[in-house]
This record gives sequence, C-alpha cells and structure tokens, in this order.
Amino acid sequence: MVRSRWDKWILKAGLGLGLFLYNEPGYHSSGLGAHATVGLEYMITNQWGVGISANTINGSLPDRSEVKLKDNERTGITRFNVLGGIRWYF
Repeated sequence: MVRSRWDKWILKAGLGLGLFLYNEPGYHSSGLGAHATVGLEYMITNQWGVGISANTINGSLPDRSEVKLKDNERTGITRFNVLGGIRWYF
C-alpha cells in the first residue's frame, strides 16, 4: 500500500496477490487471486476528510468438469467497487 499526502490531498494505492477461496453449497475451490485499489481524499480539517476509492478483486478458479469452456475462456470471479464517503481520523 502506498499513501502520499500533498497539502490537503491524500492519494492511496495498493496491489496484492494471494490465495483466492471460493465456497458455495456443494462446491468449494481455491485459486490465484489479485487485488488492486486506488483512492483520493480531500482533508476538510485535520480530523475530517471526504474521499472516493475504486478497487477490484479477481480470482481464477480451476475448470469445472460440468462447465464447457472455449479455448480462450477461464473460470473465475471479478468484483469492482466504487466507494465514497466521509472519514474521521482520531
């Protein structure tokens, strides 16, 4: 995670790689996962800030025998979030 502050602005960014676990009734699997995030925040005062961030989580899973895939397809999950809010620092 990287965090830089310029006057009243804060920029945050991060990358991660690790184990991705997936569970649903009747099926459990694991694979390689990745995470990326970037955010920008404006400090209104020394304790209050307002900001927005975006992040994604991606996980590759092993092929399931009951699912037929083409040569250029894979199984996995991708999630993308955009979050905004007010933050209080203590």
